Amino acid sequence: DLDGSADADVDGDGLSNHLDEDSDDDGLSDQEEGDGDFDGDGVPDYVDVDADGDGIDDVIEGSEDTDGDGAIDAYDLDSDGDGFSDSEEGAGDLDGDGVLNFRDLDVDGDGRSDAEEGDGDVDEDGTPNWLDPDDSDGPSADADEDGLSNGEEAALGTNAYLADTDGDGLDDGVEVLDLGTDPLSVDTDGDGMEDGTEVDVGADPLDEDTDGDGILDGPDGLGDEDGDGVINVLDPFEASPGDDDDDDDSAADDDDDSADDDDDSDPGPVVVSPPDGPQCGCSQGAVAKEGSDLVLLSLALFVLVGRRKRGRRRR
Repeated sequence: DLDGSADADVDGDGLSNHLDEDSDDDGLSDQEEGDGDFDGDGVPDYVDVDADGDGIDDVIEGSEDTDGDGAIDAYDLDSDGDGFSDSEEGAGDLDGDGVLNFRDLDVDGDGRSDAEEGDGDVDEDGTPNWLDPDDSDGPSADADEDGLSNGEEAALGTNAYLADTDGDGLDDGVEVLDLGTDPLSVDTDGDGMEDGTEVDVGADPLDEDTDGDGILDGPDGLGDEDGDGVINVLDPFEASPGDDDDDDDSAADDDDDSADDDDDSDPGPVVVSPPDGPQCGCSQGAVAKEGSDLVLLSLALFVLVGRRKRGRRRR
């Protein structure tokens, strides 16, 4: 919210408005702008970044007086005085001559002034004469060779003389006819990654989460977090912090090392405990009985041997 109160800090520079010579940081001093409301939007001019409300910020329009009418461009609704408002012309540079449209008397660069050409459409291609570099090519022509005719582009709102209207790296025709993306938006699915980039890397410009891992393509990014040769935006199994899930089975590892873990875990050293009880599979009672039988057998043999020795002595 814009707050024109003295204690507010509209431009966030650490200075309260009453201590800041340029409260909205638009390059025009508060003294120049004053506390009026030129565009009637309820925001005082000295804290309004677009004081004349033409859609072009004051910092771009500045204090220059392009048409010499005594009004600086920041407060002039038709800065170049060509009969077309700054809001119509915008701050682009259609003909690439280095002069922004709102200051350019020949926006389309065809050698005829905007005022002379007017807003008619002699070739009926959907582009007004003052914006049409070729007023004779007609609606069926494809001036920018992007695969869409001038008439089609006029209907779509794209620039018939600029192959990539939104500047995302994809020609308008490719977006409309092949991909189904929006030629007026650099990021059709709003995932934080431009359409052209998504196409280049094999992601889906119409799917905000191409790999289905729950992370939008933009934040997912073009890195390779787990070093498996698959970039994150295409890798549903990239490691999460503390997880070296090398087997791509979606379960988290618990060993925090970089070795492959085919079973997704590392049990650590194996400790073998001595068995409790006999190894023969018999019961404790059976073992005790077997022991007592051996003792009795030993005593019987001892007695038998003793008798034989006494018998020999008698003979």
